Amino acid sequence: MLARPLSRAATALVVLLAGVAPAGADAAGRQLASATAPRAAAAPVAITQSDETLTKIIRLRSKLKNFKMTWDPASNGNLLTGFTAELGGGRIAAKGSINWLNPQGPHRLNLRLEGVDFKTALTALNMQMDGRIVGRLSGEMDFEWSGLKLRQIKQTATGRVHLTLSEGEASRMTILRTLSGLSGIRELEMIRFTGGEMIAAVRGGRIEVERLVISTPDAEFEGRGWCLLVTEEMLAEFEMSVRPHLAMRSHRPEVRMLGGTLNRVPALRDSDALVRVPVVARFAGTLSNPAPVAN
Repeated sequence: MLARPLSRAATALVVLLAGVAPAGADAAGRQLASATAPRAAAAPVAITQSDETLTKIIRLRSKLKNFKMTWDPASNGNLLTGFTAELGGGRIAAKGSINWLNPQGPHRLNLRLEGVDFKTALTALNMQMDGRIVGRLSGEMDFEWSGLKLRQIKQTATGRVHLTLSEGEASRMTILRTLSGLSGIRELEMIRFTGGEMIAAVRGGRIEVERLVISTPDAEFEGRGWCLLVTEEMLAEFEMSVRPHLAMRSHRPEVRMLGGTLNRVPALRDSDALVRVPVVARFAGTLSNPAPVAN
């Protein structure tokens, strides 16, 4: 598969991604020969829990299928130029430049996702979110960073993110429960969405969400905010728009009155028009434990 022997660093990476711990220079060749064969991940006996990067690489490998890497032929196996793999029923493909002989970089990677299961993608990225979201992610992430340890990558990452979410559902989320309570529309605690989109900038390990939209047949949610990659600390705010007939189901008089008024306008009642619910919900905390902030 490779045109020339790999460097020891690259061999160790391939062996780790194959799910085994490096045993030494003499054994590396034998391990590499079976690196592409499907196998259960062995316990990383040579890697301590304090070695965050290698431990998490092994954990990531257990989620990938048909993992293939490409290297710069002039680098003696030290300059990774891309990889492809199957993940969560979808596909990921990356192109860039990661130099294992120059840990400080800068390193670059353009990562494309196609139909990757949302929960599996979060697990692979070692991230957790509040509630339950079912759907598939597609899109593109373009990053530049310094360092090869995961914490260094998260602290220094800079770039752009554009992701779309296929149809699916969301439930048991603090954000949805809060929006449902503020609007008085109980149906919003669990939603079946038709799609979603997120556009964000990444600056020094901080994701700044410029546009986040989730659409359902009768409602649309818009969000913005920021999140720190290292700690997952976040601050966000959400607004929503609903069909007039949905607003009329609210137990809050002002929302119900607004829906009723607009529903009497034929041009709105018979169209796909949405009415903005006069609510802005703000949240602070972490991705896995967001908490409402009093307006």
